[in-house]
Amino acid sequence: MDKNKKRQPTAEEEHRQEVDEVTDMITTEDVVEQAVYMANAPECCADEHAENMLGMLGANIVEPEIYHDEDECPRREVETEEETIDYKKAVIESVEAEFAQFESEMIDGKTAEDVFANNYQIYVKSQIMHTICEEMEFDDEVYKALYEDRGSILKNLHEEFVGQPHASVNSRGDVAELIEEYCNTYHSEIMDEASPLALSM
Repeated sequence: MDKNKKRQPTAEEEHRQEVDEVTDMITTEDVVEQAVYMANAPECCADEHAENMLGMLGANIVEPEIYHDEDECPRREVETEEETIDYKKAVIESVEAEFAQFESEMIDGKTAEDVFANNYQIYVKSQIMHTICEEMEFDDEVYKALYEDRGSILKNLHEEFVGQPHASVNSRGDVAELIEEYCNTYHSEIMDEASPLALSM
């Protein structure tokens, strides 16, 4: 055997060498990408820096949306959109539409006896509708909480009233108390920042 002849690497050794070379290349690219990212990362999303850096490991392409100016931050867009919602207006429109539909259902195809049988439900929902839409000014958190149930606000508040034996809707103050209790029960995360009970207009 010719001792000067260079030994040829096995297939396994060649594969391991290729893997090591690729790993070294990826590691170098990762370091460069992370350094560039930290130099240009937006401060508005500082809590996401670690996650973004981890996402670069082994990645061939860096997601372009992780680089942005603070005034283009996706979080800012969501906050701005939320700030533009007129919760009071949306709630009033929802309740008015719900009550109009309820009135229509009470009239269409109903006999006088049917209407009379539902007289108290009509009274309760009318009291709730007038309190929300015309005669009370609530804290912003109340409107924001009710907004979550738009389309069924009136129905939900009526069911809440029926489920409370000692509840009353004889005055606007009674209805306001019912509404706030409902919001505190079903939307406590929103109402945590609420001020005292709604103020009369």
